[in-house]
Amino acid sequence: MLEARGLGCARGGRALFENLSFAVKAGQLWLVRGANGSGKTSLLRILAGLLPAEEGELVWSGEREPPLWVGHRVAVSADLTARENLEFMAALEGDDAGAAVAALEAVGLGGFSETRAGRLSEGQVRRIALARLAFSARPLWLLDEPLTSLDETSTRWFEAQLLRQLERGGAVVMATHRELSDSLQGWTLRLGA
Repeated sequence: MLEARGLGCARGGRALFENLSFAVKAGQLWLVRGANGSGKTSLLRILAGLLPAEEGELVWSGEREPPLWVGHRVAVSADLTARENLEFMAALEGDDAGAAVAALEAVGLGGFSETRAGRLSEGQVRRIALARLAFSARPLWLLDEPLTSLDETSTRWFEAQLLRQLERGGAVVMATHRELSDSLQGWTLRLGA
């Protein structure tokens, strides 16, 4: 799916990581771990094509389809309702509004579908951003601290989406400080070690 060869990244004249190489294959979960400021987000942004690597290269096997990117700073408009936000995300995936409504129900936000996102809690806004996992068919998901502000029920829903992605032959690269259930153990990239 994707191979990173000798990646390097620096910020403010300081090397975050150097000569980082790994291969993401179908059905794999990669957990990116490290202290704050170690380069986890920068690495994910490089993999997403949002930031150039200072050194090294990314090699895609097969047809390259853009990965699904869910950043730490969620791309949810405070001025749109929960439904409008998710309908926009569904349209980007080629799905209709029905997929958005079903996804909102799945994350427990059906009763808030007409509420502007700016009036919702941080955890609810995070659930809007993650609800797109319910309908995304992209082979690679890049997730930056997706568990931030999630309660236990939402975390279980999220883990079920990860399992579904892996079982259908997709892959996930995810930065997180939190532990996942035993059914979701994968490969670990430790930055700043």
